[in-house]
Parts: sequence; C-alpha cells; structure tokens
Amino acid sequence: MGIWIFYLVSLLWLIVGFILTRNIIASSRDSWTMRQKELIDLSREHNKLLGLFPGSLVFSILGRKPIDITIVTSSKTEKAFETGKDDDTKVF
Repeated sequence: MGIWIFYLVSLLWLIVGFILTRNIIASSRDSWTMRQKELIDLSREHNKLLGLFPGSLVFSILGRKPIDITIVTSSKTEKAFETGKDDDTKVF
C-alpha cells in the first residue's frame, strides 16, 4: 500500500511539473508577442504624430524621422506561411 502512494505522489509531481513548465513557456511566448505589438503600436503613433500639424513642424526642425519596425521571423516561418505546411515537427 505504501509503495503505491509513493508512486502516485511521484506521478502527481511529474504532472504538476509538466504543467508549470508548459505555462512558463506559454507565458514567455505571450510576453514576447505583446512586446512586438507594443513596438508596432509605438511606431504607428510616432509616425502619425510626425504627420500632424504642430508636431510635424516641431519634429521636422528636430530632425525626427519615421520609425521602421522589423518583425522578427525566421526563414523557416516564412516558408511555412508561403506553403501552408510546417512538416518539421522535431521536439527534441
């Protein structure tokens, strides 16, 4: 009876550890996506202010230029978007 409890508790800790690890990975991915969206929003607002009247005059005197944001991707990601398939599913 005692050995079964030990195995059940060990299994429970493995499951909890897996769930926590999965949540940490998902939250970092979500955080990275939010930062990318923030950069895009800031760039859009900056570029919009450069085009509005009083700001455009002041910013042109100060030499401000529009901000170009580059979205971080990989060639593998672009290929997957072009073909609609991502066959490389190696996890480890």
